[in-house]
Amino acid sequence: MLLTLSVATFAAETTIGLNRCIVFNDTTDSYAPSKIGLSFILPDTLMGKEIIYAELKGKLSVHNNGLDSLFELRFYPFNAEWREGVYGYQNIDVITDSMTAGVYTIRLGDSSAFNVDVTSFVREIALRERSNFGLIGTADLLGDSNIRLPDALGERLRDIIKLRVIYK
Repeated sequence: MLLTLSVATFAAETTIGLNRCIVFNDTTDSYAPSKIGLSFILPDTLMGKEIIYAELKGKLSVHNNGLDSLFELRFYPFNAEWREGVYGYQNIDVITDSMTAGVYTIRLGDSSAFNVDVTSFVREIALRERSNFGLIGTADLLGDSNIRLPDALGERLRDIIKLRVIYK
């Protein structure tokens, strides 16, 4: 008799809220895409654990003419602490890692929900191989105009976007 057990039998799951989320917009170019800086605190209980899967999940309503447009979220790790007022749209790239931490593409007509796999990033933090300074994301309508989010949306996104972690 073959006994099959799911990963969930041996794993635990937790959901972590963001402690900070800021929308950065270019003040000199109204067509430049918004950047979204976000940070979360990984609980001590996850440090040293095996991270099986981690994702940023949430819902981002984007109003656009064409429902067939592809919407892409791309996240990069920060390499240093970032503070509003010290870093802005023009210079935030100096502390942004060039390696992608996660990408998610979806057709606007399908849904505005997203689940971005950031397993490698969270695993490196849990194993203390990387400092956790957070992530910066860009939102882009592929083949169309860029997405510009209202500056004030950061607070609302902080409550909407969650980090889901499955570990053992």
